[in-house]
Amino acid sequence: MLSDRLKELRKEQQLSQRSLADKLDISQQSITAWETGRSEPTSGALTKIANFFGVSADYLLGQTDVRKSQKETEKQDPIDKMLDEVMSYDGKEPSANDREVLRGIIEAYLKNKK
Repeated sequence: MLSDRLKELRKEQQLSQRSLADKLDISQQSITAWETGRSEPTSGALTKIANFFGVSADYLLGQTDVRKSQKETEKQDPIDKMLDEVMSYDGKEPSANDREVLRGIIEAYLKNKK
């Protein structure tokens, strides 16, 4: 399950294995091994992955289909909550870059509204 979820999250963010490895300061070989199910990440690496993608470790491990824990959702920034609810285009979630652009638009709108 972790292998599928990791690969899915990586592709949603339009990242190569190399770029994800660089962002997490982990070897590309580790990413490949995890995505193919040949090995499992350490708890520290699992935490890095979960934090990077903004999901719970339980989600990564397939113990839940809810990406974020209730506690994480409650403390989440209101704009992030809104962006989590944004409908996708062609069944794809917005990339990290798309989320940044949308966040900027929302923040500018709210700032000008005051």
